[in-house]
Amino acid sequence: MDLVKLYQQIKESCQSIDQKMDLLREDIRKLSNAENSPASKLEDTVLDYLDVAQVLHISTRQLRRLHNSGELVGFKAGRRRYYFVTEVQAYLRKLRSNEQF
Repeated sequence: MDLVKLYQQIKESCQSIDQKMDLLREDIRKLSNAENSPASKLEDTVLDYLDVAQVLHISTRQLRRLHNSGELVGFKAGRRRYYFVTEVQAYLRKLRSNEQF
């Protein structure tokens, strides 16, 4: 009788471990798909001020005004200013939300 109970406990423990492993596999698949998605690659993309001005259809002077006012955040490397694509997208979302009201 004790062997039967022990067998049942081991079987239940193995099933529990198997279910947890399945959940971990699903989480790992989701993470690996997110890393290879085009959106995750865009986050690391850096644009220089000329690219940003061209994307926003504004002059470089207007881009400088946006930066000085704090509306568009960038960083400086050497003498040139660069912007992450995510920052430009956030600025565009902000403009879009302001237009809706």
